Amino acid sequence: IIDNLETIPSEEAIEEILTLQSIRAEGSDQNTKILITSRRGLQAIESPITIYDLEMNDAIKLFREMLKVRQVHDLAKKDHRHLRSIVVDKLHCHPLSLWWVANSLERGTPLNEIINNELHEVVDYCVGDSVNTLNENEEIILRMIQRLGTARLPQLTSGLKISQEQQNIDSESLRACIQKFKTMSLINIEHGRDLVEKYSVTNNVAKYITFTQPNEIIHE
Repeated sequence: IIDNLETIPSEEAIEEILTLQSIRAEGSDQNTKILITSRRGLQAIESPITIYDLEMNDAIKLFREMLKVRQVHDLAKKDHRHLRSIVVDKLHCHPLSLWWVANSLERGTPLNEIINNELHEVVDYCVGDSVNTLNENEEIILRMIQRLGTARLPQLTSGLKISQEQQNIDSESLRACIQKFKTMSLINIEHGRDLVEKYSVTNNVAKYITFTQPNEIIHE
């Protein structure tokens, strides 16, 4: 298991993974299997596994148990509806956000203060490094998806303008961006009844854009 792959230079990581994959356990005819956690990936030799958001009831149960372990009993004893207003409405069932809030509550920080002043640090940790690796055009496309809420490829193709030159990005480049966003887990992809893909940014990406560029205008 390799955790936080981005802490290792890409070339070294690929070389190490290839070496590990070539090793076979004694008495086995299969090469070593490697599990990697990463917010970017190598975009080379991996087979990504999509990790979906926690189901609401699972997230509430996890949060309640976190609170019990940290002896935040007053909140842990609240009913399902009360915890739902926090876990779903405020934290979007995100495990790292649940962990962060539980730890801050254990230290005695009021819940409202955590929600208002600390969660941007969670968002920055989750997606900040990834978004900061995007080039100018990729970042504009990502922000356009966020602004539209839910976008289809034709909407982006016809409506997107690149920087001050106001030039349309070609469809091939746009599709490459979408694939990159998908690999980096920056967007959600759904299929409508007509099977056409619809794109939306993840909750954390939407929050990150709001935190970092709250008043920026994208020209169409």
